[in-house]
Amino acid sequence: MPGGATSGTATLITSLPYNDADTVPTTAGLWYRYTAPASGIPNAISVFAYAATLSNQRLRVFSPDAVTAYPASDPGNWVNSRPLQIMLEAGVTYYLNVYNQTGAYTLSVIAGPNDFVPVGALLVPNDVPNYPAAILSATDGHVLRFIHPFPSGETADVGASGPTTGRILAHSRNFFQDPLGPQTGGDGHLKLYSAQFELLADLPYIPLGDSFTAPIRWGRTSGLFYVMQATDPLNGGDGSVTTVTADGAFGPTTWNLSNTWNVASIAPSGSETILYGARNTFGTINTLAQWDLVNNVALPDLAPAVSSFRIQDLLVLGDDTILVAYVWFVANHTPILRRYAPDGTLLNTYTLTGSQSTEVRLARALNDPVSFWVWTRTNATESLSGPTTLNKFSNLQADDGTILLTFSQPQFTHGGYQGAKSATPLARFGAAESCPFLILREEIPPAAPIEPPEPPPMPPACVHACVVTDPAPISGGGQGCRAPDAPAVECD
Repeated sequence: MPGGATSGTATLITSLPYNDADTVPTTAGLWYRYTAPASGIPNAISVFAYAATLSNQRLRVFSPDAVTAYPASDPGNWVNSRPLQIMLEAGVTYYLNVYNQTGAYTLSVIAGPNDFVPVGALLVPNDVPNYPAAILSATDGHVLRFIHPFPSGETADVGASGPTTGRILAHSRNFFQDPLGPQTGGDGHLKLYSAQFELLADLPYIPLGDSFTAPIRWGRTSGLFYVMQATDPLNGGDGSVTTVTADGAFGPTTWNLSNTWNVASIAPSGSETILYGARNTFGTINTLAQWDLVNNVALPDLAPAVSSFRIQDLLVLGDDTILVAYVWFVANHTPILRRYAPDGTLLNTYTLTGSQSTEVRLARALNDPVSFWVWTRTNATESLSGPTTLNKFSNLQADDGTILLTFSQPQFTHGGYQGAKSATPLARFGAAESCPFLILREEIPPAAPIEPPEPPPMPPACVHACVVTDPAPISGGGQGCRAPDAPAVECD
């Protein structure tokens, strides 16, 4: 059915999948309207308005009315002949406007996934406020389902064993800078989730107005999460580290770092007696440093800076070796990983061929320390169609860097597909260009429909009491009488 000429006459999309072909008569465009089911399923849709012969045909979204940009925190949200994934709230209406250029287009709307999540699936939070975290298949990276709401930010970790197994601690970053400008959305809190994504604790941590991330790493011995504040006002603006328990409380100890121990990433040793950190030296985060958690003092650096590289992430494996991700100072250069022994001996150097990342992240595999996971962005050669940007996930064997599994999927930033314009995009749903990614430790069944509220109970019918002279029990009462065990209700 053709699109409506105004939002007031928007074409109603009544079922999915939905397909249409039409011609935009004016730059104001045409309108469609979709109301999310009361069941809450699906919790996302993909809208793809494609104009083969137009260079800048656009799609934008409004909700819950036709004038409020959706999400409200991201009013610049639009895409040009590319898929746009939209999170839904049960019962809420969404207006879709195809606009900007006159000409022919096609429209496709499909429901988002709601699949079973097995142990070992990948969780990728979003770095843009008010967008969802994506759970990806550990086989090929396609989206299994979305988690919304979930904190936007750059740091999170998951418990791999003990009392915190499967629990996730994430930092809700206050705001960040991206090509569309500063995005305000997070509250600076640390949020603890169960393995089924139930919010267990919400802990104020980073002050509002502080844009720094809060590095998080799980401790293997205690099951605590170690967290760092880069500019703690209670430590004179220098960094500090503390812990969060499995129950979502702050631990009893805070380590106040010295002003020379300016670090970004952190990771506790297996015994949790040493904290490794990516320390800033000469204006660059490039030195692998150590902090004594027992005596609360800085130790000599474990490894010196690597020329022309900076450290992006740290991970201590189950055999106590330390993985360090290094990226070049500028883009379009292959990143490397180094694996160090606890005494600082360099054991391996892995070159991540096929990536151009200035960002690299590490995650603990299910079979730690045999292997580990790494996230990068791919170069133009692997991107298949020129400007397409792909998230690349690889599972590497720890002792020699053998690639056990690798796959790539297109990124979705601000909900929009980050690929070349095409009538057949590589995917309709995907994860953001985000930094943390985690390996889930517990299976998650498909989301169940939201149960409608039960109707209020009917008021009891009034009855007339009567005098019972028969000593025998009366179970049902006679006409005008009630059973002895029934409540008396007066009639008007």
